[in-house]
Amino acid sequence: MKLSGSEWLTRWYIMALASEGKLTEALQMANKHLRSDSQQLIAKFMIAAIAGDEPAALEYQESFLGNHGPNDSISLVMEAARGNRNEANRLAGLIDSRSFGYMSLMQAIYWCTCGAPFDLEATPVFSSMLAGSGLPWPPVNPLDFPLKDW
Repeated sequence: MKLSGSEWLTRWYIMALASEGKLTEALQMANKHLRSDSQQLIAKFMIAAIAGDEPAALEYQESFLGNHGPNDSISLVMEAARGNRNEANRLAGLIDSRSFGYMSLMQAIYWCTCGAPFDLEATPVFSSMLAGSGLPWPPVNPLDFPLKDW
């Protein structure tokens, strides 16, 4: 069965399975349908985070970063999904200080699907742009991440 020509879309399907509590099926789909190591590790991280399995989520996060190098935006999403608010805010502040950092922060919100992956106080540039945008804060929280309590 071919799910999609896009591993990215397949990963979203896998996350939907996990959010419905179909964790074994989600892991099987990740192993079978995601060819790239990075997409597999991200999917397995998200499955673990949706399941509230902090040790497994941390293991997948460390494997991703070890295999694919530092990535502040993905790390921000992972820290938020694991409930590490201080580190998520630290990373958001770093991203916010960069040119076009506000775009990376918007993307992180979309990727996380966890509501607010950081506090507005950590991102003064993003916060000032959000104020005039009419967009709601916090964003919609379509997936439940039990380790994230904000």
